Order: sequence, then structure tokens, then C-alpha cells
Amino acid sequence: MFTLVGDALRETDEPPAVRAALYEVAGRIPGVELLGPVTDRSGRTGLAVAYDSSAGIRSELIFDRSTSALLEERDVALEGNHFGYAPGTLTGFATYVSSGVVKRLGVTP
Repeated sequence: MFTLVGDALRETDEPPAVRAALYEVAGRIPGVELLGPVTDRSGRTGLAVAYDSSAGIRSELIFDRSTSALLEERDVALEGNHFGYAPGTLTGFATYVSSGVVKRLGVTP
């Protein structure tokens, strides 16, 4: 369910009210933790929620507090992860600086 919330935020152009509702849904998923204010890789402050997988990876979603837009997704290794990474290692991320809707492929919003 946590992945589906991230997918909906990343791959759709939902209005702020729907994005806010998705954030609320994420917060109600068993095992999801509110991390509070964090800074993304581009220096923006957002509110983060996280889910720890059984593989020892913490998946984080960072939201803009005023628009509920998804600012960043990132994965961080936890102690005892299945991949042998040192705890705290960033294993993947995507930072969303801008987005928009276009009428055809190849056009920049």
C-alpha cells in the first residue's frame, strides 16, 4: 500500500486535496512512521513518512507541507539489511524538482 501511495503521487497530476488525502492514507498504513520535517537533496524542507521493509530498507516519502506535492522518494539501508550495506547508506532516490502536464511526448512542461 505504501508503494501504491508513492506511485499515485509520482505518476498522476492530482489536485492538492487528493495529494493531501494520499498523505493521510500513508499515515494510516500499519508500520508507517512519521519522520517529521526533513530536507530533500535539493535543500527543500518537507514532511517525511517511512516504511521499513523486511529486507532492511527504509523507504521514505517526502511531501511539501503546503501543497502535499511529492518532493522526494529515497531508500536507506537499516542495520542487518539483506544487501550488506552499512546502516544509513542511501540506496536509491528520486528528487522531483518540477512536473506538469503536456499534450504530447517530448514537450517540456
